[in-house]
Amino acid sequence: MNSNNFDKIALITGISGFVGSHLAQQLVAQGWQVRGLIRASSNLRWIQDLPITLYQCGLTNIESLEGPLQGVTHVFHIAGVVKANSLQQFEAGNVATTATLLQAISKYNKNIQHIVVTSSLAAAGPTVPNLPLIEAMAAKPVNWYGKSKWAQEQVCLNYTQQQQQQPPLPITIIRPPVVYGPRETDVLLFFKLIKRGILLQPTGNKQVLSLIYIDDLVNGLIAAAQSKNTINQTYFLAHNQIYIWHDLAKTTAQILQKKIITISLPRSFIKTMAIIAQGWAKLRGRTATTLNTQKIIEMEQAAWICSPAKAYNDFNFEATTSLASGLKTTLNWYQQHGWL
Repeated sequence: MNSNNFDKIALITGISGFVGSHLAQQLVAQGWQVRGLIRASSNLRWIQDLPITLYQCGLTNIESLEGPLQGVTHVFHIAGVVKANSLQQFEAGNVATTATLLQAISKYNKNIQHIVVTSSLAAAGPTVPNLPLIEAMAAKPVNWYGKSKWAQEQVCLNYTQQQQQQPPLPITIIRPPVVYGPRETDVLLFFKLIKRGILLQPTGNKQVLSLIYIDDLVNGLIAAAQSKNTINQTYFLAHNQIYIWHDLAKTTAQILQKKIITISLPRSFIKTMAIIAQGWAKLRGRTATTLNTQKIIEMEQAAWICSPAKAYNDFNFEATTSLASGLKTTLNWYQQHGWL
């Protein structure tokens, strides 16, 4: 524990989720005072034993945020929507909520030191296999989620400018790629199939991607929040190694001591299944399933890769966890908790 951090008070939105809970855990370990926003439906299993203060309020009402923001030095905006049935639902969960939070900070906390907002690589869009994205490149999001995260970034950029006699807010935008680690659920299905010796992939799939292990992401978020160099800047946080899905499958199979067979599925079949799954979820009034038409758009792209060079240059960020090490820790955790 670092005694120099006792005067730092962090407010985390989305604190009960995958990234938020890991962030809270690390901040507490470093001696920060931690507050978090939760909903009535939030599952507190990962944070219930932490010495933190929780506030049950959403991000739709500015006045409800006055109490949680009092005296806070740093805000980590992690909350967001990753699955929805329409662009409007994504915008409500990612854009409107961010605007509410930043408006509340402007009104109730004039002395905020730093705000870190988690966006996504999806906001920048895909690229080609030999051209990792850098922050200076024009954003070209291709699906609803990416478009909503790009719009979220524009809200943030507006608040970094003078706002009707309000001082600009010190905001840093972070764009992670695929994040993996203990407690993550979206990539879990992939691991379950590998455990059964199966790798399902679209015919001719050669998509390349960037990854980051949860501990590296959390360390990057905290480092960015403590650097003046990062204010009003946007960063990709990722491991500098580029992967293909078969790399994940091969390494996972080695750790689990499984032999795998690759089953290539026609893209038309996958699209049809996605349409059916999404339609069924919508009819039942449920959030979109993991396989949906927007996910298909994501799968069709040649590359989701980015360069972390700017983050390294500005605040010495480096993702040090190798794929083998990160996957081993993750898989062991899944097995210990009966998830795999």
